[in-house]
Amino acid sequence: MRINKRFKTIFELVLEQIADIYLYFLGFYVVCLILSYFFGRWKLFFNWPAFHLSVIFLGILSLISKQGREFILSQKKPLFGLIKFPKSIFTIIKSIAKNLVFLTASKLKQLKKKNYLKFVSILLILIYSLSKGINPINFFILTYALVSILFVIESRIAAGIALLFLTSCPILLIFKKEAMAEQMAIYAYYFLVITVVVQIREYLREEKEKKVIHS
Repeated sequence: MRINKRFKTIFELVLEQIADIYLYFLGFYVVCLILSYFFGRWKLFFNWPAFHLSVIFLGILSLISKQGREFILSQKKPLFGLIKFPKSIFTIIKSIAKNLVFLTASKLKQLKKKNYLKFVSILLILIYSLSKGINPINFFILTYALVSILFVIESRIAAGIALLFLTSCPILLIFKKEAMAEQMAIYAYYFLVITVVVQIREYLREEKEKKVIHS
C-alpha cells in the first residue's frame, strides 16, 4: 500500500511539473509551426507527426493534473454544452489562448524597464537570423546564448550542456558516426564559449554589487 501511495504521489508531482511547463511548450510548438510555413528548413527539421502527438499527449497529462482539473471545472458549462453547441469549443480554445497570453504578459511585466531594451535587441537579432535562413539548431543555440549572456543565466547550465555534447562525441565515433560526432563537437564549442562569456558577466556583476555595498 505504501508503494502504491508513493507511486501515486510521484505521479501527481510529475503531472504538476508537466502542467507548469505545458504552456511554454505549447508556445514553442506554435512558434515552430508558424516558422515552418515561412522557412523550408524549419518544415524539414522536425518530425511533425511526433511533434503533434507529443503536444496532444502532454496536453492530456496536463488536464489530468490538479491544475488541469481546476481548469476543466472552471470551463464546466462550455464543456457540457459542447454536445449541443459545437461552437462552445471556440470558447475553450479562446480560454486557453487567453491563459497563454496572460502568462506571457505576466512574465514581461516582471522585467525591469532597462531589460526591455535587451529583450527587443534579442528579438531583432533573431528576426535578422531567420531572414538569413539560419539552421533551427543554430537558432536555438543563438537564442540561448543571447538570453543567457544578456540576462546572466547561470553559467553552469551552458557548461553542463557542453559536457553532454562532448560526452556524445566518443560514443558516436564508436558507432562510426564521424559527421555527427564532428557536429556535436562544434555544438560543444559553442556552449563552452557561452559558458566563458557568461562567467565574465557573472564576475562583472559581482564586482559591481561589491562596489555598491562598500559605497
